[in-house]
Amino acid sequence: MRHWNKIWLVILALGSACAPWSLVGGPFVSSSDSYEVNLPAQWRKANFSSGGLALTKNGMLLQRVVIGRHPIDQDAPHTKRKLSSEMLPHDVAEVVMDDFRSDRQKLNFLILESAPAKVGGNSGFRIVYSYQTGANLKKMGMYYGALDEKWLYFLNYEAPARHYFERDQQTFENIAASFKILK
Repeated sequence: MRHWNKIWLVILALGSACAPWSLVGGPFVSSSDSYEVNLPAQWRKANFSSGGLALTKNGMLLQRVVIGRHPIDQDAPHTKRKLSSEMLPHDVAEVVMDDFRSDRQKLNFLILESAPAKVGGNSGFRIVYSYQTGANLKKMGMYYGALDEKWLYFLNYEAPARHYFERDQQTFENIAASFKILK
């Protein structure tokens, strides 16, 4: 028992020393991913080494916003369907929805809404969905996406359906409205 306590202390010490999270608020520019966005005050951000940005206010299990881009010539993680630069926004949305449906971590996946939307000044789409986790927690999500040259730019928000999704939905909508793709 004492051995495990020592291991956890080392893990916690290393984890907090290397914590990439920092408080944000206001304009943020990602020169590597070619976008800018206004981030909400008092939220925390972490940059992924592979590109992209994660945001949370109370922890990634309670609300999570991920902003980034995915190369259209690279396979989606969970589906065999492919993206191409000639696709219309609703066709891209179908590939994204199929990828979500094929994710074995998203049980009882349902599309609640799929509609056209402007994303970063480009014609894109907005998807609202729900699913259950393996622990039987019902989550809801919102996904904005648009193609720009060789990239699928996206903003994805997920939170537990009860309380957190509705509470932080407008904050996410504000983030999405401020998103701009840089040329």
